[in-house]
Amino acid sequence: MIKADFGMGSIKYQFPGERPEIKTFGIHIPDDSDLGTGSFTTTFSAKAFSSFEPVSSMIINPHIFGIFASLDNQGGTVGVRLHESDGVTPKHQLIFHISKDIDHDTAHTLVVEFVKWRILSALLDGAPLDIVELGGH
Repeated sequence: MIKADFGMGSIKYQFPGERPEIKTFGIHIPDDSDLGTGSFTTTFSAKAFSSFEPVSSMIINPHIFGIFASLDNQGGTVGVRLHESDGVTPKHQLIFHISKDIDHDTAHTLVVEFVKWRILSALLDGAPLDIVELGGH
């Protein structure tokens, strides 16, 4: 079920996962006049971190906004891209390291925080992830 919450200028959506590896994903924009500030949350199913294929989660509003998180279990990273307007050229992107000691039999939640079109952090189950590589503009 899609959950939407609008109030006092904020936007909040939560969607069911579109693949078995993703339970839910959603976005929270506290001020609808600043789409470049908010958080993007993905709850991965148990075993998602055992997948040999990349697991991606994204929200796109064409010509306005897009955010993508791609889990690469083989490389032990999660890449995050934030797009404005054209959806092609990333406004900002970062790659974060995921510990090899992660419990593969448990569901995990990734929260990406961004401010003024810059990705600030990624937290996995509330713990901050280290940045591997900087990119974007």
